[in-house]
Amino acid sequence: MSQSWKGCSWQLRLVSSLAIGGAIASSTVNCVFAQSVIIPDHTLGKESSQVLQNQLGGLFEVLTGGAIRGNNLFHSFLELNVKEGRSAYFLSPNSNIQNIVVRVTGSNLSKIEGTLGIFQMGINGNPAVSNANLFLINPNGIIFGPNGAVSLDGGSFVASTASSIKFTDGTLFSASAPQTTPLLTVSVPLGLQFGRTPGDIIVQGRLAVQPGKTLALVGGNVTLNGGILRAGPDLQDNQIGVGGQIGLGGILGAGTIGLNLDNNSLPLSFPNGVQLADVSFSNGSQVFVYGEGSGSIQVQGRRVTLTDGSPLVAQTLGNLNGRGISIQAEQLIIKDGSQVTSSTYGAGFGGNLTVTASDSVEVSGTDAAGNPSALFARTYGKGMAGNLTINTGKLIVQDGANISTNAQMGSQGQGGTLNVTASDFVKVSGNSVSGNPSILSTQTRGSGDAGSLAINTGQLTVRDGAQVSVESLGTGTAGNLAVNARSIRLDNDAKLSANTQSAKVLPNREQATININSRDLIIRRGSSIITNATGENVVGGNINIDTDVLAAVEKSTISANSTDARGGRVIINTQGLFISPDSTITATGANPQLNGIVQINRLDTDPSRGLVALPVEVIDATRLIDQNFCAVNAGTGSSFTITGRGGLPPSPDSPLSSDIVWEDWELTTVPQNHRPTTARKFKPIISKRATPEPIVEATGWVMNEKGEIELIANPPTVTPLGSTLNPPSCHS
Repeated sequence: MSQSWKGCSWQLRLVSSLAIGGAIASSTVNCVFAQSVIIPDHTLGKESSQVLQNQLGGLFEVLTGGAIRGNNLFHSFLELNVKEGRSAYFLSPNSNIQNIVVRVTGSNLSKIEGTLGIFQMGINGNPAVSNANLFLINPNGIIFGPNGAVSLDGGSFVASTASSIKFTDGTLFSASAPQTTPLLTVSVPLGLQFGRTPGDIIVQGRLAVQPGKTLALVGGNVTLNGGILRAGPDLQDNQIGVGGQIGLGGILGAGTIGLNLDNNSLPLSFPNGVQLADVSFSNGSQVFVYGEGSGSIQVQGRRVTLTDGSPLVAQTLGNLNGRGISIQAEQLIIKDGSQVTSSTYGAGFGGNLTVTASDSVEVSGTDAAGNPSALFARTYGKGMAGNLTINTGKLIVQDGANISTNAQMGSQGQGGTLNVTASDFVKVSGNSVSGNPSILSTQTRGSGDAGSLAINTGQLTVRDGAQVSVESLGTGTAGNLAVNARSIRLDNDAKLSANTQSAKVLPNREQATININSRDLIIRRGSSIITNATGENVVGGNINIDTDVLAAVEKSTISANSTDARGGRVIINTQGLFISPDSTITATGANPQLNGIVQINRLDTDPSRGLVALPVEVIDATRLIDQNFCAVNAGTGSSFTITGRGGLPPSPDSPLSSDIVWEDWELTTVPQNHRPTTARKFKPIISKRATPEPIVEATGWVMNEKGEIELIANPPTVTPLGSTLNPPSCHS
């Protein structure tokens, strides 16, 4: 099962050889310490792994043997555990080995409470630098204890609870079914295959890889509880070099997670529809990538949680560009002063920070020292800060938390943009215990310009002293603020603001301007929408509001002011405007001659609706009257009076207006002896209406010569047969 080395002189020499990176430093013999539990499973036959257990004060095991195929060295164990205070090193036989692939086939999880690493023997038994990558898979789970560590000279490290490692030629090196493993392959590891519910990964210790290398942890739930992950130079040892990349992923269902260790893209790729597990950071856990070009941090899980002041930091040093951080989850929760930061200290680009959370992003609270929970993209040097992008259903920023891109004081670089898309709502509210407001902002405190802030959401709510802002507190220009929301509510000293003290004039770019597009905009209880310019020759920004309904009440303010120069413009397009007497809309300048413009375009109705096209040609109305029609009134002559539409619409397909008074037109009864025998010329009277005879109730009816029934006031006189009744005739 295991072997022991008995020659003390050889052991002392080996201890000296293995003292790399300060991980092992002891020359005192001590034979009472418990050995680590490392048991080969012999599934590789004659090429099975071997354990050489050392009992010197260095307390380490050398793991030898294994199957070599090309540049790959394969190991297989029934148990793999490293006790606290001990170390286990895989022996790389030569510099041609690029990958050491280790599987655990038993039913127990692996506990790494000491140091796990790679050792390469050089000429004359002296240690040599190994650039081999180390892969460790145990489907049952992996725990790195408080003193757990990884010691690698120049390779990447991948720990996973996958069931198999997949290679580029399709070969699987399986931990769950080792008896069916085909011939070992000479190809390159491609991905991690999960076939059943995997175990969890817990990190309490310190795991690190060298500059330019990859550290990846992929399993069920991935938990850092006080753990530290680093990819890049050790700044405490004044090392230099490029940053590496860190990939963390939680997965519960079947699927293959792609691996990329070449440091030019994200280290992990997840298939669509795979069931994700949780990833959490607590108890001051730290994740760092930094160097000349910061590399990247990737976190992907169902629910990603950062608590207890746990930072995720990607820092760019020197002139190379960083690649930032990417977080993908259903829910992202950052609280208790935890922060996710992408920044640059040199001339290189800081790298973008991208958060995609299908359900929600919640950033809340501070730590005990008052440091806010935050998402930051920053520049401290000449390089441009990265852009910060959030795509989610709901965004909540509360209790003094901060989401911002900024150029810090003394920097010359430009601040990044902040783009927020939240399909349901964005809510920014409250203050910290110390009184600092919750903030969503872009800012510059240096000579570089600040980026702009854009919010697209269903509903934006800012309340209880919280702020959404773009501003310049240095010599660089401020960005612009654009809000596109179905509904906007500002309540209880809430602020949408664009502040600047920069006198720069950019011909193709406004600064400190606010553009709002919404269905309704309600401003209450001392809340404000304000652009404020301070300093000599600093022109006020503009405010453009396009909304159906705008209400500003209870001492609320809309203003575009400048302290020492010309005020800005306030342009409001709305269909309904409600302003309480104690609320104001202003655009003031240094003096009345420098006041800005307040323009309110209130559209109570849409003038393009309800229009009826008028005819181009003028029509003689008299030609529209039937000339066979006549009206006879005794003593006054005949007349036809036009007094309006008489309750009728202007055309059959036009609507009837509610302001039309209905008029009935009637033909008074004509006595037979007054019926004319000659035609009278029709004469319309426009301004005078003849007095008609009173209407007489019908008392009978007759049938005319056309067979039609006519109502009459008096019964007809019986006419003897042979006589005729000559009706009146009207002809032109």
